[in-house]
Amino acid sequence: IPRPRPRGGSTVGLSDWERWLEMCARIDGFPRHLSIHSGGMLVTAAPLVDIAPLERATMPGRVVVQYDKRDVETLKLIKLDLLGLGMLAAIDTTLRAIEGDCAVCLDLDRLPEEIPEVFAMLQAADTVGVFQVESRAQMQTLPKSRPANLDDLVVEVAIIRPGPIQGNAVHPYLRRRQGLEPVEYLHPSLEPILCDTLGVILYQEQVMRIAIDVAGFSPGDSDGFRRAMGTWRSSKEMEKLHERFVRGCETTNGVPTADAEELFRRVAAFASFGFAKSHAAAFARTAYESAFLKLFYPAHFLVGLIAALGVARIILTNAERVERPYFDTHVLQERHWRPLLVEGLQQACDTRLPVVSVHRRFRVLVEDELDTLTDASRRVVLHPGDTLAAVPAGAAGLATMRDK
Repeated sequence: IPRPRPRGGSTVGLSDWERWLEMCARIDGFPRHLSIHSGGMLVTAAPLVDIAPLERATMPGRVVVQYDKRDVETLKLIKLDLLGLGMLAAIDTTLRAIEGDCAVCLDLDRLPEEIPEVFAMLQAADTVGVFQVESRAQMQTLPKSRPANLDDLVVEVAIIRPGPIQGNAVHPYLRRRQGLEPVEYLHPSLEPILCDTLGVILYQEQVMRIAIDVAGFSPGDSDGFRRAMGTWRSSKEMEKLHERFVRGCETTNGVPTADAEELFRRVAAFASFGFAKSHAAAFARTAYESAFLKLFYPAHFLVGLIAALGVARIILTNAERVERPYFDTHVLQERHWRPLLVEGLQQACDTRLPVVSVHRRFRVLVEDELDTLTDASRRVVLHPGDTLAAVPAGAAGLATMRDK
């Protein structure tokens, strides 16, 4: 069905149905609502009130710019998007716990990037609590992609995204990674661009290079491609570039029309969400650091996760599955960490997740230093599942109860 076009002028004499269609056509493309970027900030040398119109936000004491992000780009103002990650707070707490408990001052900037044990853990999908690669989809792909270095981990972070999924890149990459199918390219001109990702499109930078080297776009026009991929109305904007892209592929590199159409379809799929490689690389480095801490300092990493993120249920459940104890009694019983642990567990309960029994159990164990399962059962109600989870976890000296 073709999109209705506004007629303009008066709506007098139109039927109710025609008037409704006319109003819809007129507001088509308008912003649905006004919202504030949680981390978007403008940086100016002069006072902001002298440069842009301001208005008070809903939150008391906060002021926002009336321009949207496109206006800001057009005016060449400097805009920074600051991303806050709870995992960074968890890592910081973990490092402080390691320093205080083990007298080891870790400098993650000097951490070697190819520790075999870390990648062996990642390949086994033992990633509960690890940044970016703990989702069910990531756990399913890790044993297939088998990352062996940081570059492989960058791909793993970028591939489980709506863009690669809709661009039909995930399964071909995994099959090629496992050697189940040969690496193929729609056209030889794509090989220099896609060789690092086995012939599939994963990054925004690749799309820009395709637009320049294959379709004959200028660097400025390729940036328009990038912008189209990063907005909610990108599908409409990229459709305007469809004909030019296909024609450019045909004339610049002699790409057959059918292949050019297929290439545009794959590129357009990134309109949903395509990752910049630099972004994926930064996330992969953080994922690697969190995996290192989980493997070599599991108890301290647990302290960081619970204190910063309030995640308890999934970590405790994972402790049942792994053989190495997740909980080191003396770390959990350090008085300095007790308030953080209790606060983190309380945050987990405040999210209304089914962790109430976990919170009740470990709040008592951490605060009162109970030494036996019998002592714990007198203070809190322990269900059979709680008891089984506490024993392999080794919490509060309960590891000695495994054989009883």
